[in-house]
Amino acid sequence: MKTSLFFNDWVDERDEEFLLETYYVRPGEIHAKLEIADWLLYASVELARMLKLQFLLKDLLKARQRLKYGVKEELLPLLKLKGVGRVRARKMFNNKLKSLADLKTVDITSLAQLIGKAAAISVKSQLGQEFDPLKVKVKENKRKGQTSLGHFVKKK
Repeated sequence: MKTSLFFNDWVDERDEEFLLETYYVRPGEIHAKLEIADWLLYASVELARMLKLQFLLKDLLKARQRLKYGVKEELLPLLKLKGVGRVRARKMFNNKLKSLADLKTVDITSLAQLIGKAAAISVKSQLGQEFDPLKVKVKENKRKGQTSLGHFVKKK
């Protein structure tokens, strides 16, 4: 029961701190449990294929992706992009970038402020849009989210 509740919270995007406090599951144990669950889901997919239970495949593959990244179903389209994990996908989704089509239409500068310059250029190139890294400008300290350590170092 505890493990089932743990997995449910994991795919509801609860962080490791919450899982540790609630279920006393440390990060190494989280990884081990996820590996076992992934193997079980993989075996389920293969059994469904062998038994020709095609109606189960879509849900099993979706469950496997959700378990791998620890995300809600709404983020799955964004996770198809290389370099986009649960944090960047959630950040984009919360800023009304919910599909690959939305990402194609968004301005590169807006995307760079949201997820970082390198990640934004990578995402756009995966969508078939190329940008010169030197021409993409992000205002200093205007990026949402994590900043570099240099931001905290006092200048003399």
